[in-house]
Amino acid sequence: FLAFRETYGDYRGVSKNHFLKYLKEKKLFFIERSIPAFLEFIRIPLIKKTSFLSIYILPSTFKDLKSRIMSRSKKDQSLTKEDVKKRLIQAVEHLETIAKKSTAKKPLYHLFLVNPQVKNKKELKNTARKIAKLIHQTAE
Repeated sequence: FLAFRETYGDYRGVSKNHFLKYLKEKKLFFIERSIPAFLEFIRIPLIKKTSFLSIYILPSTFKDLKSRIMSRSKKDQSLTKEDVKKRLIQAVEHLETIAKKSTAKKPLYHLFLVNPQVKNKKELKNTARKIAKLIHQTAE
């Protein structure tokens, strides 16, 4: 693995082989990371040498975020009210981290995408992919 980290009890990683293959083929690809994982990821020497676009997906409102987390807690009975509260606090902390780590000359994220009540993750990824393609085409 190029990088891996535990997030909400699940381990997630980035395959070094896949990463290198996509770079070599100059393909667009997405890596979902939490803020702490992203901060670790961008410190990896190979990543420092790579040109990439970072997109942070924001909920349209804090109320929407809360309702999404609450709906997940209904689907996943193992999520307690305390877990939901921790995730909401963590969401605010992540935004604070972005604000602290970003400067006008060197933003932590290149683009912020507001999630306008998208019903599924696939639709949101397709939107992010379209934006990335437009930017990639413009840069060529």
